[in-house]
Amino acid sequence: MQIIFSKEKALKKQMIFLAVVLLAFAAACSTAQSKSSKRDAENLKLLEQNVESTDSFFNQGKDHLVKNEFDKALESFGKSKYSQALFYKAIALGQLGKADEAQSAFKECVAKDILKNESNYNLAMISYDKGDASLAKELMESVVSADPEHTGALFFLGNLKYLENDMD
Repeated sequence: MQIIFSKEKALKKQMIFLAVVLLAFAAACSTAQSKSSKRDAENLKLLEQNVESTDSFFNQGKDHLVKNEFDKALESFGKSKYSQALFYKAIALGQLGKADEAQSAFKECVAKDILKNESNYNLAMISYDKGDASLAKELMESVVSADPEHTGALFFLGNLKYLENDMD
């Protein structure tokens, strides 16, 4: 009887040991996968930064924007391969008074997740300028929902509430 009991006890210990080893292995795999995903995201960010720094059209476009040379900026951003060039192209279009084209470009930015909050912010401003305060408010609320400290969106929403006499 004593021998059977020790075999059962030994088997139980082996099962517990095996379970611990499997748990440790699963945790290690999960950690390795998480580290790999983080590393991939960091590498992608570095690649994007590298593209920005070597994309002369993008850099020229930013320089033209600073100098208020919006036609030249638009041309440069149109030639750039950097994804964020679309956002800056929309900015240039807006500055040139081409609100419909700017609006389309900002919508494309949102769809492609390119500076999404800033694109929604600009879409709200265009909507408001076109007389659609309801859509502007909805877009600004989405910006604040994603970034509760977005000063421009908070200021805009505060002004809307003041104009609506809704100070609650």
